[in-house]
Amino acid sequence: MIRNKRETKKKAPLSGVTSFFFCCKIYLEMKKLSQRQFAEKYNACKASWALRPCPKLTFQINSEERIDTMKEKTEMQAFQERGYYVKENMPVYYTVNVERTLLWFRAILGWYGHISARDKDGIAECGCVFDYPSEIMKVQLGPFRGIHLFRGKPSSGVVGFIMVQGLEKLRQHVVNNGWEHVSEIEAQPWGANECRVKTENGCVLRFFEMTK
Repeated sequence: MIRNKRETKKKAPLSGVTSFFFCCKIYLEMKKLSQRQFAEKYNACKASWALRPCPKLTFQINSEERIDTMKEKTEMQAFQERGYYVKENMPVYYTVNVERTLLWFRAILGWYGHISARDKDGIAECGCVFDYPSEIMKVQLGPFRGIHLFRGKPSSGVVGFIMVQGLEKLRQHVVNNGWEHVSEIEAQPWGANECRVKTENGCVLRFFEMTK
């Protein structure tokens, strides 16, 4: 006669109280404690449990996580539905003389550049300067890291906030080229070192290098 295999049911994990009671029961059988001794030991252990659940705090934390997740999904959906994204962000520099400003960037900072357009009288209307040779820009080996120059009234404030690698060498390069309008390198509370260069138009370029 072939016996049917008995179906085994998965046992649910024991709760904290049940598992403790089970262990105490085994302990009782092994040590042959009296029922009174067992009850006293069980009650003493139960009173010593220091579990203090904070359902309100847990609920608040979980709710904040859910809200952040929902907000992130909503923002991503809005970004996808918007249909466009920014490829480059290019500073604009106004100057009364585009050619002279281009020469200043070349002589003081060691940058490159070119004139993009002239008016009917041959005066430069706009151009751009950048820190790498123009051949790199033409073949688009990297993102545009320059400044667009336009003829107009110069700004007296900051016209560029530029992150570099080698801030000390940049400052030394400016000083070696005879330009005095450059600040000392100063540590910033947001985790960077920074120095400022005032251009021939009185505009300010802020150069910084991250330290964190």
